[in-house]
Amino acid sequence: MTNPNLIKTIRARTKQIPIAILTVFATVLMNCSAFSQSMTQRWTTTAGTLLNGGLAYSTRSGTAHLYLVSDGTTSGKISILRASTGAASSPATLVWPTAAMSLGTGIPFGTYYTRGLCNDSDGYVYGVNYAAAATGATQYILKWDPANESANPTVVWSKTDTLTGGGSGSIGPSLAVYGTGNNAVFVIGTTSATTTTGGMIVYNNGTIWTSKFYKFGASGPAANADQTGLTFIDFNSGTGVYRFYSKFSGTSGYVNEFTTSATSPIALTQTIVGGTTTTDPLIFATSGAINISYDPNTGLICGATRINATAPPHYTNFLATTFGGPGTNIFGPAFLQQDDVTTTAGAADLANAGGAVWGGGAMFVTE
Repeated sequence: MTNPNLIKTIRARTKQIPIAILTVFATVLMNCSAFSQSMTQRWTTTAGTLLNGGLAYSTRSGTAHLYLVSDGTTSGKISILRASTGAASSPATLVWPTAAMSLGTGIPFGTYYTRGLCNDSDGYVYGVNYAAAATGATQYILKWDPANESANPTVVWSKTDTLTGGGSGSIGPSLAVYGTGNNAVFVIGTTSATTTTGGMIVYNNGTIWTSKFYKFGASGPAANADQTGLTFIDFNSGTGVYRFYSKFSGTSGYVNEFTTSATSPIALTQTIVGGTTTTDPLIFATSGAINISYDPNTGLICGATRINATAPPHYTNFLATTFGGPGTNIFGPAFLQQDDVTTTAGAADLANAGGAVWGGGAMFVTE
């Protein structure tokens, strides 16, 4: 028996012009095993300007809303969409950071004032700026409370001199969070993490919010595997180990492990996922998966691929399962369904745009 309200999927495509075209799909989850899921298109809308960035979900406003970043400095915005229909909400956007807000020295800053976006399990929305790691550069995480979508963001954490100590490339293309409040732990992606330098892990040490850089383990990928698809898996309170997936279309996916007590830069313990390109969405493939999100309640993964420019231009959104349930068999996820979509003529692969999120038993993916 089906429950048509149980799960919905959002799918987006972005043309390489200053407008983002958002195509939305609904996935109906069967009230049975994970092997019986199916996806059907529900609605299509147009949202955002410039390049689509991260995506978040919250019901704190009293209505299920999606929050979609359109990158920029003073021109950026975070659109608010109704999760049920894709229609614009009121207000239409969250408050974008400006210097007039007096958020702190060097804030806002960067190529994009907000780029990576995520939400915690309490429904608070977090964003990170995108900036080149450099002496004098400021990195920060902002927090919005969707219970008041017209309120200014607040600063959770900030750091200057992001090159000092192990920063690499441009930091902030992606953001993931585990936990809530002062127990939240964030992973900030970068465009060029290596075995010596990388992105950042932000956490509260019991007194203040602090950060450590991370780097790839010796057996990990050469670079870029944490650029777009970041999503936490779980936390072992006994060992203090956090686990998260990382996936970029230029590499296979990895399961990454770390503890916040490790010395900076934290060397991630990394294990490549298993499977083949026909069975596993996290194995490297040309124009492969770029954005992913793991649902800890079901052990399901949703995601999107890069746009394949081969005529006609197309992309794929997918639903996958780890079979063993939450936290188990995470090294070999397998496709449940793939939905190949032909996009408009002239659409181009933007490589690092988009995001994915689960909310209310629903999966939402943008590109």
